[in-house]
Amino acid sequence: MGEVFVRLPAAWAIIISAFAVLGIVLFIKLIYDISQSGSKKAVSLESAPLTSAGDEEEIVAVISAAIAAYLDKPSSSIRITSFRRVNASSNPWRSAGIREIMY
Repeated sequence: MGEVFVRLPAAWAIIISAFAVLGIVLFIKLIYDISQSGSKKAVSLESAPLTSAGDEEEIVAVISAAIAAYLDKPSSSIRITSFRRVNASSNPWRSAGIREIMY
């Protein structure tokens, strides 16, 4: 029984050291991710204006391909009849509901 109490502090030291190393690694990864994300610029679909019919056809093709992949059906069986943009400044409860349905 006495040996257990002798080994207990060493076990706790190993566990605490492992958590410290893990924390340092995660902190370094966080710093790296922050430094890399500053150099990239994201372009959202909402900010890109539709300029031609070709752009609209491409958007419909992408949407139908995404829906077909989600439903695990061929894209030829998906038919999109209409689509419209959602106003970014609409009701936040409505936006949350849309996000919940999508994800």
